[in-house]
Amino acid sequence: MKEANMTNKFTGYKKLSINDLKKFEYNLEHIRNAAIFFKDHFLSKEMIYSTEKESTSVIFQRSNFMHLCGIYYEPGASEFFNLALLKQIDLNKVYIKNDGTTFQKLSVLSSIDFLINPEITLSSGAIYLNLSFDKALRTKTRVFALTLINDNHLFIPQSLLNLRTMNDFPKGNKIIGIKSVHLEDKTEIIYL
Repeated sequence: MKEANMTNKFTGYKKLSINDLKKFEYNLEHIRNAAIFFKDHFLSKEMIYSTEKESTSVIFQRSNFMHLCGIYYEPGASEFFNLALLKQIDLNKVYIKNDGTTFQKLSVLSSIDFLINPEITLSSGAIYLNLSFDKALRTKTRVFALTLINDNHLFIPQSLLNLRTMNDFPKGNKIIGIKSVHLEDKTEIIYL
């Protein structure tokens, strides 16, 4: 009885089984590399994506990363990000989604650098597979979409979707400019 309660401690999540553990261990380096990517290019920065018609500002926080991976980490979201950078994630504290989407999300982490190259588009909000979002950055080649929600005209990452198995996701508009502005010293980096 006690074991069953531990499995359902976090609604929608479960502990890693032996098979899940092997798959998760395989993805640890992808998780770390994605955390490094977000730290280097997004953390403490405003990322601005421009199309011919609009500009959209994205703000990433440490606490967003865990959700993008489809994981619940018992010590918390920010701690998961910090420990991913240090290669110190405690696998006994990792919970994955019951619906199987955790490994779909982890499988696209190795392509996350598309977020700073011209192979990305910006689509308007929609409801897709019961997920409501305000905007999405997606790869032109149907690898992944990063859904965004509006928080006082700044957009924050909401979910990472693996598009390889999904059809009819909004294509979006071509990105013609990508730049970051550091939130403290206002240093700009132009990516596109």
